[in-house]
Amino acid sequence: MNAVPKDGRQVARDSRDAERVADRLLDARRTLERDYALPLTVQRLARHARLPHLSFNRAYHDAFGIAPLDHLRLLRLQAAARLLVDGRAAADIAVRVGYPNVAVFKAEFRRLFRDDAQLRAQLDLALQHPGDPPASNRTGA
Repeated sequence: MNAVPKDGRQVARDSRDAERVADRLLDARRTLERDYALPLTVQRLARHARLPHLSFNRAYHDAFGIAPLDHLRLLRLQAAARLLVDGRAAADIAVRVGYPNVAVFKAEFRRLFRDDAQLRAQLDLALQHPGDPPASNRTGA
């Protein structure tokens, strides 16, 4: 099959379309990074980017090397790791980073940080002792 060559106008139009998609993907990434603790979904991000769900997923992965859902999970769990160091309760951390279900949070955290014994131990401690952080970790008056 012979491909029909594109004229200059078509190439320029394709280039502008690609730039618009790239801008929308960057906007979606900024939204994830800013609002990761909110109940975001890939479908909502795709609608915001004005792309079909599967096209958005593929384009996001191609642009950033990670699927949007995996990126959201990574952002949430990295934030959780920072909060664990502060001695917060696991249930509080889960909700603060966007996991309404502590069991799902615990399983995903352990899966991501399976090779980090210190973080896993901090999670176990936070799961055993819910409540306020220890007095030594509090700041202020």
